[in-house]
Amino acid sequence: MSFAMMCQRELRVFPKGWVHPFNGTYITGGVRHVGLSGRDILQYVEPEDEDRYTEDDLMPAVDGLSEEETEIAAYETVSEGTPISPAFPNTPEGRFELVKWCEANASVFGTDHKADGETWAGILFGNGCAMIEDGRVVVMSASFTE
Repeated sequence: MSFAMMCQRELRVFPKGWVHPFNGTYITGGVRHVGLSGRDILQYVEPEDEDRYTEDDLMPAVDGLSEEETEIAAYETVSEGTPISPAFPNTPEGRFELVKWCEANASVFGTDHKADGETWAGILFGNGCAMIEDGRVVVMSASFTE
């Protein structure tokens, strides 16, 4: 039985060599990244609120950059967005390596909901969201309606 559809992971593109900012470490020793919104958020900002977002609040722009000048990573979107994977080249091989990395190392939501490579590819490169169906994580089209 299905119980939830969650879009909490996404692919983000950024300039090659860019490092996501952080502001310390967690008690467990992990890096505490600063949450950054994707630049697409600006399309939803009302004119009276446009001062709410500064360049320090947003992912860096990639307009005009070629794929060779950019990298990709998986991000959580529960907050504004922080990386859940290392950066990979923005190439077909890099995309494949990112999917393999996520399959082996990342959860789709929470800490213990792993997914196979096909599901990760659908989440990151398709138009889908993760859902739990019969105890396993699967990808469902984001246009799914019931």
